[in-house]
Amino acid sequence: MSDYLRDRYIRSVRLNPGRIRAISAILTGFLNAADHELPGDDSDQVRLRYMIRFDNKGFVVDDIESILEYYRNSQRTERINFIAASDTFRKTNGFKGKSIDIRFDALNDGNCTMTIQDDDGAWVDAVFCRLDEELKKFGTKNFLLRTRWSPLLVQVFGLLTGFSVSLWAALRIAPQLNVEYAFLVSFVLAFLVFSNIWSYLNQQILIFLNYLFPNVSFKDDRGLRWLGQAFVGAVFVAVAFFVIDRAFAFLGALIDEIVK
Repeated sequence: MSDYLRDRYIRSVRLNPGRIRAISAILTGFLNAADHELPGDDSDQVRLRYMIRFDNKGFVVDDIESILEYYRNSQRTERINFIAASDTFRKTNGFKGKSIDIRFDALNDGNCTMTIQDDDGAWVDAVFCRLDEELKKFGTKNFLLRTRWSPLLVQVFGLLTGFSVSLWAALRIAPQLNVEYAFLVSFVLAFLVFSNIWSYLNQQILIFLNYLFPNVSFKDDRGLRWLGQAFVGAVFVAVAFFVIDRAFAFLGALIDEIVK
């Protein structure tokens, strides 16, 4: 590969048309400067290309306006890549020459990377540091919820919730039962039911959290969006608890009839 390489994963960023254009402008500036330093001809010119995937289809184009047009008209943008490679880099299969590869992937965190290569270490450092500085401006706080500890926290929260819900269920069901140790029987029954569905719920909660707090987002952050989501969520939780409470009362009466 080229003599010098710098790379890193891209974590917790939000892109919009202005930010996509800003990255393109930075790359174009560095690549134009590099082309001007070529000795006499442009046989080793570095060309910048863009790749976008959206709505289960993808395109590779040479100009930023086409990418932005696709972006604005897409229902769901999945991936945007910035790709630049010199003729030397392509002819030597990456052993020599300049290369820039920046990948933003909303579906795969491991595919969100920035890689700069060249035989000139100073150029690699200059491009990498300038892009790194720009990406920091696009950062979000989603990394706080996207850690290795998040699944453990969800698991602990789920167990505490299951324990609490089982106690609540026992309080609602036990008065309906005419058996010895009615409260304990109700609690064990409710906790067993919860335990059997928690493995599925756990995965769905993690998927939902990834959806709410993505590593790479191609959506603009609209002011009161979170306030509206919080209100809808609160109403949903209140209705859910009311329905569950009624269901527990009915279940208690049903079990009592079966026992009799």
